[in-house]
Parts: sequence; C-alpha cells; structure tokens
Amino acid sequence: MKSEIICYQNSKFEQLRLLDKISNDDIRKTLSVELNRKRVFKAGEGSGGSGSFFFFSYDNKLLIKTISPSEKETLLKILDPIIEHIKKSQNKSLLARIYGLYQINTNIFDSMTVIVMQNTLMMNKIKNPSVTFDLKGSKIGRYVKLGKENHLFWRTNLNQK
Repeated sequence: MKSEIICYQNSKFEQLRLLDKISNDDIRKTLSVELNRKRVFKAGEGSGGSGSFFFFSYDNKLLIKTISPSEKETLLKILDPIIEHIKKSQNKSLLARIYGLYQINTNIFDSMTVIVMQNTLMMNKIKNPSVTFDLKGSKIGRYVKLGKENHLFWRTNLNQK
C-alpha cells in the first residue's frame, strides 16, 4: 500500500497537543493504517449521525473522524480563537481537543480528510460522577433512561457545593 498524509496548520495544532502531552509519535501511531486496521474495519461507514466515519485509535486514546470540505474550512477559520480560548482557560476548557487535521491519500481507498481528536471518554475522572452528552442540534430521539445508579444524579450533584 502506498500512502501520503498531508498535515494542515501543524504548528497551530501542535500548541494544543503540547498542552495535553500528545507527542508527534502518538499522532503518527494514531494515523497508522497497520496499527488501526482492526478498528477501521470494525467501525464501518456512517458511524456518526452525520454520516461521517469515525473510530477510536488502537490504544483508545484518540478518535479519528472524517470531515467534509466545509467542516475543514470552518475548522481552519476558527482554529486561532479555539487555541486562544483553551490557553486563556489555562487548559481547563470543556471543549474537546482537536489535535490535528490531515488528508490521507492511498492507492487503496479514496482520499479523505480527517481530524484527530481527544477521546473524552478516556479523560481522568475526578471524584465527581459524570454523565456523557453528545450534543446535537436536534431533540428528536435524544432521550436516555438513567439506570438505578444514576437516577438521582442531578439532585445529588446539583445540591453539592
């Protein structure tokens, strides 16, 4: 297999990677077809609600997600304000980190543009319980039943100081 990976705005994304101690080697391994082969074929197309393709890296540390040309352009336009916001918050912003924007060209499949981002499910859990949200623009079909262990989550956590 022949492949080529093109990095966009690498020096800017490197600022975010450094804040979270993500090395260039971590990114290289995350984009490795060989290391991620099982994950790629297990994920399947259209994994995301938007029809995007995404999968977790071989070590579950990062997430690789395809993006459209318009999403790529929007990300590049807002990259500087994102970096500024994360730095101003002393790296405590709740925004999921995007560590890179890449175009992958191979002789096996069509060219694709992907982002490599933080797997927020792998974040260190402080002593507080948590609930995971996948924020979308629609309310349709977005209801989740809480299990017994979580049914009082809002009441108990909102009343704590």
